[in-house]
Amino acid sequence: MITQSQKIASILSNDLYKANLKCIEEAEADRIFCKHDMEHFNDVIKIAVHMAKKNHSHINEEWIYAAGLLHDIGRGKEYADGTPHDEASVEIARVILKESGFKAYERLIILNAIRHHRNKGPKPKLLIREKSLRSVLNKADKLSRKCYECKAADLCYWPMEKRNREDYFENR
Repeated sequence: MITQSQKIASILSNDLYKANLKCIEEAEADRIFCKHDMEHFNDVIKIAVHMAKKNHSHINEEWIYAAGLLHDIGRGKEYADGTPHDEASVEIARVILKESGFKAYERLIILNAIRHHRNKGPKPKLLIREKSLRSVLNKADKLSRKCYECKAADLCYWPMEKRNREDYFENR
């Protein structure tokens, strides 16, 4: 039987995961804006876990970790061929989650959160736990951005009202 930590460790050591992470790193080597790297993934996870606990949500923490690690893993494909990264991330994550020992229903919940982490398009009717994971991932992804210390803020295309003005954990 695969335990929680083994599943997450399996994602991190997965060859497909590592290859896609390297592809993103190479594509973003000269990027002046927010990067989609392990620091970002870990920030999303920390914020999402905190939000879930703060709101007394019963989201499976393992799902938060998996979604946080995989939500932007398709960025390299987006840079390479224009495939929207949420779509590419779902396709890559589907393989990685299965290889990492996640059950079919867990994969569906995590993949749904990844698919909709940008809050685009129609959303299917979901169970409460699926909506919660999707919502927490979306919010944590936005709140993880360090706009308040960005050196490229003057060049950023994000509207001012969407930018983070403070560190999420500063006053918590």
